[in-house]
Amino acid sequence: MPLPLTVYLDSSDISNLARPSVVNADSVAEIRHQFNELVQQKKVTFPVSLIQILEIIHMEEKHRELAIERAKVVKELSGGFALRWVSDLFFRDALAMLDIDIRNYNQHSVNEDGNWLPSTINTEFKLISNLRNDIKTQLRDAATSRSERRQVDKLLFKGSRIRPKFAPLVDKALASVYEKLEQQLPVTERFKSDNLLLSLLLGRTTEQAVCRELMKGFCDPVYFISWYADLFDKDRSVTGALRRFASKIGDQINEVRAVVRTSPLPAQETKSAISAHRLDTAEFRARLIKDLFTNNKDTLKKAGVNSFLWRDSVVNSNRGELQGIDTFLDILGFTYQEDMSTYSERGDVKDSAVADLMHALYLPYVDLFRADRSFAHRLKVAVPKYQLKVVTTLRELPAMIQTALTDAVRRE
Repeated sequence: MPLPLTVYLDSSDISNLARPSVVNADSVAEIRHQFNELVQQKKVTFPVSLIQILEIIHMEEKHRELAIERAKVVKELSGGFALRWVSDLFFRDALAMLDIDIRNYNQHSVNEDGNWLPSTINTEFKLISNLRNDIKTQLRDAATSRSERRQVDKLLFKGSRIRPKFAPLVDKALASVYEKLEQQLPVTERFKSDNLLLSLLLGRTTEQAVCRELMKGFCDPVYFISWYADLFDKDRSVTGALRRFASKIGDQINEVRAVVRTSPLPAQETKSAISAHRLDTAEFRARLIKDLFTNNKDTLKKAGVNSFLWRDSVVNSNRGELQGIDTFLDILGFTYQEDMSTYSERGDVKDSAVADLMHALYLPYVDLFRADRSFAHRLKVAVPKYQLKVVTTLRELPAMIQTALTDAVRRE
């Protein structure tokens, strides 16, 4: 069965669908209803992305309720689909250029299990592998006699049972491990109600099954955001990384523009001076490609790809052959240059404008992409081959989706 049509929503769409203004409440409610029907019919998905998750998480407690409402919209419309992290998509592009069979690798841009985490993160988190020893150690420490310590060892054998006299000891140790686990991973209610740690301890379930259940905590945007804000990133140090990155890029552009604004040079010379401030996207490209090789060495080694083959096929590839990386760099370079050249017509570059660039990482990998009018214009100019998939307003999106679905049927 072919995958549904993939549509990437703008952050403003998620907010509007969650809390429409009084003026357009009815029309937005109808759009949300239409989207839901398409998702239920498995014709369309609005897959969640890591960037969307980071933007939804509230920075202040007073915005918590809105964050949860936005997360509910994302969960509702994703239909269980999530966009793979961009580094994984970039790596897929690189594999396609190599003379190897890539059928064993995930060639889709979305994961059907809702997993938006980078594949370089060990989904077992190396924590599960230590759970048995962790529990065993706590049980031994709590034991009051040699016979109890011996029973601890027996507990770890497959098929063993816990004697009633040892139940309080086991419960205490498991509670301690659960508390530690919840500080590091979004533990689901089922994980606790089915006591999967005890099942793991007794050999009644596998580490893989435990990991799959833990992953569900990540894949549920509502549950994940609540856990993330309440237990994991209380000071928002991780959440703020995207915003700090956007601020840094914006500040750099604004600093240069501030110098130019006060320049005594004639207008034409000033314009030439600005044009000299070009972003070195070639260097950026080389660094991204190098990181792809470093982060995927084991996979490449298994596929028979050494550094020489990687250099010949990927490092030395022409601009445009790596669709994800090259599309992003085209957009980044154009945006940077336009922000420099329009110093007299516009105010300072806002953080939100830079954050738009992060969402644009997914442009090549979806069927339709929502962006506000200003950024949509930039996308269409910077990467004209994608201009037909860029939608400038939420109101236009339902009709664009229907057109895309009709075209897909015709192609079949």
